[in-house]
Amino acid sequence: MKLFAAKSLAAAAGIAVVCGPVQAVAQDKVILKFGHILPANHYIAEHNIKVLAQSVEERTGGAVSFEIYPASQLGKDVPALLQSGVLDIAAISVSQYPEKFPLSSVAELPGQFSTACVGSQAAMPLLEDGALLDRVEFQPAGVQVLSAGALPPYPFFGKGKRVNTVADFAGIKTWVNGPAMERTVAVLGGVPIKIASPELYEAASRGTLDAMMFPYAGMFQYDLNNLVEFTIEDIYMGTGMFVIGISDASLGKLSEEQKQILMDEAIKVQDSFCAWADNNADELKAQLAAQDGFEVIRFSEADHAAFREKTGSVADEWAAGMEATGKPGREVLEAYRAELAR
Repeated sequence: MKLFAAKSLAAAAGIAVVCGPVQAVAQDKVILKFGHILPANHYIAEHNIKVLAQSVEERTGGAVSFEIYPASQLGKDVPALLQSGVLDIAAISVSQYPEKFPLSSVAELPGQFSTACVGSQAAMPLLEDGALLDRVEFQPAGVQVLSAGALPPYPFFGKGKRVNTVADFAGIKTWVNGPAMERTVAVLGGVPIKIASPELYEAASRGTLDAMMFPYAGMFQYDLNNLVEFTIEDIYMGTGMFVIGISDASLGKLSEEQKQILMDEAIKVQDSFCAWADNNADELKAQLAAQDGFEVIRFSEADHAAFREKTGSVADEWAAGMEATGKPGREVLEAYRAELAR
């Protein structure tokens, strides 16, 4: 992996001029402010962010440590907080910032992969130092991506009116995670609605929402498992994507050895998190299906075919939409598909 190869040398040289020999910097204790918008007990915080912080602290013997700020404690615009130096490192949900990272939502398109590990491992080669998404989205933001986190594909959950055929999606008010899911719901005839995840329970309770595309872990995280009444077997309508990124300025605080440790541990945690997410989704799927009154709807082969036909255009429309705004949507889509095919 080429991450940090060129930039880290420049950063090290800059430190030497300002602070003296690089060897002296390596002995200093570095405290990195690690922020995110998620609740402190969110599964991504527990199984990714905290694990990464602990592993880096252990491998550096405490020379690099972290102050973790969950739940937007330092602000909601995470990319801006990284650029300003308020945060050093952060978990960034790309769909939350479509104006800054529109192309990185390529992993959120429907029907591309069946597990979090496949989606994450295909995304990272496009995000590492000097790669396509790094060049067009993260370098301009002053951010180095350490790891990718595609979540397991989101199932469809609903309450009230049952969706027994593809035609039944018409008019269903459905929560979406970002532009890719918004288009998926629209081509099915549904009504896409986007609100903050913590507000989902209240919105569904009062009828603002009929349904949602959401991960199994999130269903239990927000007590939505006690509210929804059905899901559809083997219907996946996209997913969520986040990255762990560090600002270029904060990267310069680390020695070459510390940078390599941070990079290595981030990839290890990327892989351990996606494995946990995939296993956890399988367990929670069985748990939810066993709940009293919960129904698993199974589409006919004809409706599965109709679903694939309707949603199959979403990726190409996404690419065309990006191209219309001067962004290399087709190049990104083809590059991601090539990584998925490896």
